[in-house]
Amino acid sequence: MKYRPEIDGLRAVAVIPVILFHAGFTVFSGGFVGVDVFFVISGFLITGILIGEIAEGRFSLLGFYERRARRILPALSLVMAACIPFAWAWMLPDQFAGFARSLVAVSLFLSNILFWSETGYFDSASEEKPLLHTWSLAVEEQYYLLFPLALLLAWRVLGRDRAFYLIALMALASLALCEIASRLSPSANFYLLPTRAWELLTGSLCAFVMARRAPAPHAGLAALGLGLIVAAVFGLDDGFRFPSAWALAPVLGTALVLVYARPGTGVARLLSSRGAVGIGLISYSAYLWHQPLFAFARIRLLGEPPQLLMLGLAALTLALAWASWRYVERPFRQRRSGPVFGRAGIFAASGAAAALFIGVGLYGHISGGVPGRIAIAPAVLADMGPRLHEKECFNFRAADVATPADWFCTLGGPELPGLAVVIGDSHSLPYLDPLARALNARGMRVRYSGNGGCPPLKDIYVTDKRGPRGRNCNARNHAIFTPELLGEADVVILVGRWVTYGYGGKRLIPVGLSPQISADPDRVQAAFRTALDRTLDTLNGMGLPVLLVHQPAQQKIGAPEAYARAYLFGGTPEATLQTLSLTVEDHRAYYGETQDMIDEIAARHDLADTLDTVPVLCTDRCAIGRADISYYWDDDHLSHRGAARVVPGILAAIAALEELKK
Repeated sequence: MKYRPEIDGLRAVAVIPVILFHAGFTVFSGGFVGVDVFFVISGFLITGILIGEIAEGRFSLLGFYERRARRILPALSLVMAACIPFAWAWMLPDQFAGFARSLVAVSLFLSNILFWSETGYFDSASEEKPLLHTWSLAVEEQYYLLFPLALLLAWRVLGRDRAFYLIALMALASLALCEIASRLSPSANFYLLPTRAWELLTGSLCAFVMARRAPAPHAGLAALGLGLIVAAVFGLDDGFRFPSAWALAPVLGTALVLVYARPGTGVARLLSSRGAVGIGLISYSAYLWHQPLFAFARIRLLGEPPQLLMLGLAALTLALAWASWRYVERPFRQRRSGPVFGRAGIFAASGAAAALFIGVGLYGHISGGVPGRIAIAPAVLADMGPRLHEKECFNFRAADVATPADWFCTLGGPELPGLAVVIGDSHSLPYLDPLARALNARGMRVRYSGNGGCPPLKDIYVTDKRGPRGRNCNARNHAIFTPELLGEADVVILVGRWVTYGYGGKRLIPVGLSPQISADPDRVQAAFRTALDRTLDTLNGMGLPVLLVHQPAQQKIGAPEAYARAYLFGGTPEATLQTLSLTVEDHRAYYGETQDMIDEIAARHDLADTLDTVPVLCTDRCAIGRADISYYWDDDHLSHRGAARVVPGILAAIAALEELKK
């Protein structure tokens, strides 16, 4: 096939938007369509070569796969090897285990299937996967495992012309499947060959057209094609179903450029410019390098890097791409004799590299991400778990059918005259040990009732939890708020993750729902208001003061992950923990509406008060912990150390309520 510089220029049009899209530049919101452009180009070039070889009777399957190995594997192996030390140094165990699995999948050209099974392409977690972009290479290699043999068979059985129509029929079938799957299974549609094949087949059809009787160059159609690609790059975003009929814009646009943008057209001159051709020549290496650079930057900087840095990394991508093109791609593409560059050497080296990567990958997967790389202080780990007696008290001892005797456990002997009743969900559990010790020292027993995901409110039910926990939660909330069970208490303390019960909508999904209401945000909030008001009316009507403890800040990541990052990256753990901790502003934005609602309802009751945890736990940020003390179990539950910081405020609030009762 005669070299066409405009095709290299078209590669530049494909790769630059992909890089800038993954760098986070929103103006290139549809930059992901560069992959679709690559698919069409690949189908065009490879099919063009196959048509010539089959027509001349010199097609060799072994020779075809040798060319693919020379084209794909050396640069890919270099990038995979370069990723390993950074993954080892910077990735958490679960991240490293995922990276290890991707090493195996990439080596077997199955990474599209792996990433399809794990998550969606546009999920935020995907941005921290260094080899995510290899899904497209897997699609191509799966295509080329089947297509050459299918083309050869169709050519010999049906003839060249009918083979063209068969390919066209296959492309239409794949497009129809793509459109259906975009609605029914978007992730599979994005990653898997059957719904992507039509893009490669479109390129193959263009190759047939050009080989049979190439149409005359056409400036208008070439410009239309380039315009469709540009419109897709700037007009589409991750809110569109993709791929689907929307992908026709970049796919047909690429086809028009391939067929009509030949010498003499303005598009050909533009794409044949020195800069465009230069980027196109290194586009494969640029595609390989960009995702690892961006992913490791996001991992190391604990969030989205500044755009100036991402722009610098994009420039570094092109520099590394030139180097790997010059010193890796080009030498290996040239077939020469000898143990390294000959056919046998290429296949042997490819097999050895695959075996090495698979071995490293299996080790990382089986070991669970090699957690021994990260040594978190034992004292910190000790903060992240319940005490034995708390396990016994929590979730009603997992009784299948709990009775009132199972709903409570009591800390403190009968010689203590006072009684504080604590009712809550899993957020109440960390308070149990430090609060019981403090209240026991002041002459008060603690009677505790806690169940995960169970709002401590009268006659409010959960419908999302089946089995004993859900049944017992609903039974408790229906029967616990009675003089027989609570009448002797001096104070009742309610602790919950209120935001999950009190607010519906896009930001928050309610967990506690009455059987009579749906998940409509307004109805959920109304049910919560009613339940809280009813609960306070009932308790105050029994003469019982009530303290509602507001939930702590919900961190963006859990304490184990935060400490792992702090110890993994070295330096001062406090600095990393401070960076990872949620700001007060973000906490107020998340919880403020629920907090205001609870405060407003409590203020209407004479013997009710609320306790805000922010003044104790936060300054400008709500600290996850210190280097040697974790204040959290995970992202939203306090540890015992964290809860102990709130206990003095609880004691002061109880004293104030007792004064009001007098």
